[in-house]
Amino acid sequence: MNRPLPNRKPPRKRRKENIELIIGLVLGILTPIFGVAVLKSEYPNIDQVEVISPGSLNFLMVRLLTFAIIINAGLFFMGIYFRREPLARGVLIATILSALAVLYFKFFA
Repeated sequence: MNRPLPNRKPPRKRRKENIELIIGLVLGILTPIFGVAVLKSEYPNIDQVEVISPGSLNFLMVRLLTFAIIINAGLFFMGIYFRREPLARGVLIATILSALAVLYFKFFA
């Protein structure tokens, strides 16, 4: 009579899902760093004077975060395709945070 409840997962499976969620969140947050590397390789002549002005900084941040959102969308769909839903959920959370940052830089900064 010690059967698990139908809606509860065993602790080992929950722990694995939490680890995958954290991995997805870290991957989604590290994507803008990858975007910075691509931006620096694509535009090597960006110097500090251009970045200091607020208009160009907002423009660069919006472009960078938009690129990160596109990469995160690919990671999300790969997680769904390979049946790693917790990993995809973590990437989705990071994508939502990036989208909120884009809205902030686009309209409020």
